[in-house]
Amino acid sequence: MNRKPKGRSPTRGSSGRSYRNDTGLTRQPKKMRGRKPSSQRWLTRQLNDPFVAEAKSKGFRSRAALKLAQIDDRHKLLRPGMSIVDLGCAPGGWLQVVADRCRIGIGDAKLVGIDLLETDILADVEIFVGDMTNPVMLDKVRNAVGGTAHGVLSDMAADT
Repeated sequence: MNRKPKGRSPTRGSSGRSYRNDTGLTRQPKKMRGRKPSSQRWLTRQLNDPFVAEAKSKGFRSRAALKLAQIDDRHKLLRPGMSIVDLGCAPGGWLQVVADRCRIGIGDAKLVGIDLLETDILADVEIFVGDMTNPVMLDKVRNAVGGTAHGVLSDMAADT
């Protein structure tokens, strides 16, 4: 007769229920009722993403800011005094990194962002709401940056 050894399994509690869900993640969002399964999966991933937690602890608006900082640490693309245009700047995580590394507000450095969505303001950063393919908006961005920029950033993706 085969009997299971007594004692607790490391992944199960006293009730025999697993502390982890099917995906191996530990935190579940509250108020999942009424949401589509894809939304439930996204919320669960978001809650358990270590980069989301790190970005939040550092005061960044998005986890993409950490990725830009990592790229700049490796390749030294952003330098103090540079004028940069960020296309598709919402929610503003990249603007935060560029403003810090290019020392926007000190000297001639300028930072201009444009997006179809509203973006919260940042000190010394000019943010436009509009379509960057519109010639009028393009002229506004050119004027705000003072002619030519040292660099253009874009992390745009199509709406899904």
